[in-house]
Amino acid sequence: SSGINAEYGELQQDPFMFRLVVKTSAWQPVMGEWLQAANTISPAERERVGRYMFKRDAKHAMMGRLLIRHCLSSITSQPPDSFLLDRDESGKPYLSSPSRTLR
Repeated sequence: SSGINAEYGELQQDPFMFRLVVKTSAWQPVMGEWLQAANTISPAERERVGRYMFKRDAKHAMMGRLLIRHCLSSITSQPPDSFLLDRDESGKPYLSSPSRTLR
């Protein structure tokens, strides 16, 4: 578990559309929680998160990546760390390889 609780808003017409409400200030990870979260994302994602100058920005980036994985896991019943995510030329994430173990 990443320690992030997400509330689901009502789904509209698209069954794969999630509306998440997250209180970012509520997640204050200790070192062990941060390392667990970092082990859930890919090495490339960890490198991107590590580039942020301010802890708050790195935390928000980490939360975004974990929430993407949480949504995918909810849809597919696969573990959050089993997805390979990439970024397109504009920086938008996309699922490049479903259900592939990253470790």
